Amino acid sequence: MSAPRHYTLPSSPNIKCQDRFSLLEDEEDVYEVRFWDIFQVILQSPVSSANQIIEILDTIAVTLRDGQTMDYGGLKQVLEEWPNILQLWPTLVQMALKMPELFPGDCISILTTETPVLMFSREQVCCLVVHQFFCTLRAPVWQDGYQDFDLWYSKEQPHDRAATIYLNSLLTYFSRCATLVQDGDWKVSYSLRVLNDADQRPHRLIPLEIVQVSEVSTCEDLVGLSGNACVVSANRYVGFGQSATQEEIFVGTCPEACPIVLVTPPLEDNQVLIVKGAEGMVETEGQRRDIRVVGPYRQYPDVELHQDKWRNRTMLFMDALELDLAEGDGLADLLPANVRREKMKALNAFTSGEYGSVSVGFWGCGAFNGDAEVKMLILWCAASAAGTTLRVVCDEGQRKFGKKLEDVVGIVVQKAMTAQQLESILLLKEAGQLAKGEMFSFLMDHMSSTQQ
Repeated sequence: MSAPRHYTLPSSPNIKCQDRFSLLEDEEDVYEVRFWDIFQVILQSPVSSANQIIEILDTIAVTLRDGQTMDYGGLKQVLEEWPNILQLWPTLVQMALKMPELFPGDCISILTTETPVLMFSREQVCCLVVHQFFCTLRAPVWQDGYQDFDLWYSKEQPHDRAATIYLNSLLTYFSRCATLVQDGDWKVSYSLRVLNDADQRPHRLIPLEIVQVSEVSTCEDLVGLSGNACVVSANRYVGFGQSATQEEIFVGTCPEACPIVLVTPPLEDNQVLIVKGAEGMVETEGQRRDIRVVGPYRQYPDVELHQDKWRNRTMLFMDALELDLAEGDGLADLLPANVRREKMKALNAFTSGEYGSVSVGFWGCGAFNGDAEVKMLILWCAASAAGTTLRVVCDEGQRKFGKKLEDVVGIVVQKAMTAQQLESILLLKEAGQLAKGEMFSFLMDHMSSTQQ
């Protein structure tokens, strides 16, 4: 069975459901009703409280989900605390109902090698995000249950703060969407990039930069603004979630990135996802249990300056190898196929544009159990081959590592080593027997012995 090329939107006449509440009086067959007709009627319900918004969302859910209701306790609390939700509601209704106008074919393309780039107006993106909020979207064939925002709605969450932060980011976006959609020249793009062959010419290693921060942050300097890019440590199944991993924070606080779950099949080894022009809403510090909101991003009085910073904002979604279940002796990171795979993945992302610099955290070194010393050397090789500066972000707990990396970089650059030479050391048989955290010492010893 071939993979689908299009994702069907709820405005399509092919989306049918049961009229459980008899909202369409003229319909005889209540089991074959066009959902869009019911949806329009549901949104006519008057709203004068957060409770009535919840009732509308529940009616949509019961209609589309075979009578299943949901828990809205967390969402209700956020809506009740939001100062102008009732004034905002008509804008959301209007934006949702514009779907047939904004998407005349009642579908959007799925990212494939034949359709590698999707370019949407901000109004189109806003419409999709509103429908993710209304939970009118069906799961793409490659996933189940992560196409909309209902995972943030229940009172009981696996993470204390994450869902609340993401909902507040979403409402911040909705409060600004009437202004955002007026900029017709600002596009948001989602691009699937494929790279099969790496450039094998010798590339001199470019000095990388160590960025020391007190805590992990989504400050403007680190999220890919102003002609730079940032690495998002993605899963193969890209998107948002209920916790506070780096990927979930980057997507959850940037609603314009959220539609990637509708159009991006699981990333293959030679693929990366590039999201450009998606504006973040709130700045955060910390991650996982320690995440907190610093505040909304600064709105520059100079509109052109603000646009220049954000309209070319670039996020590089790269999935690292999942090494947490790797078996055998030595470092799985250093298996030749794994080294080449990770370098190809990074090179694919770093050559997707001309970036002044690329910011990266400890890519693949958390739950995926990658070795930080190996990963940073691989990323350095890829960045040098791409001709861009790599900015490695180290928080307070990684300060010692940052100092070690800085020392290693200084010596390697002094010896005028090429990226190919560094990669060849990673691929040595002796390196394959190293334990975690031994790569830097092995590299220094190898350079000393070969110099003698």
